[in-house]
Amino acid sequence: MSIEELFKLTIEKGASDLHIIPGYNPSLRVNGELYALKAYPLLDGSMTQEMLMKILTDEKKRAINY
Repeated sequence: MSIEELFKLTIEKGASDLHIIPGYNPSLRVNGELYALKAYPLLDGSMTQEMLMKILTDEKKRAINY
């Protein structure tokens, strides 16, 4: 599972939000309703961090001390 794959699914489903939270399945908000993507595993802290670090600029990474 990659952040790019989740972004693609977000667009395909017409979702307004992608929720990436440790301890939960990735979730999409579609028409105000939140849907857990149960085909994907529960996210842990390291998975979440790895996905989000891929999309942050170097400046943002420095700002959060990673």
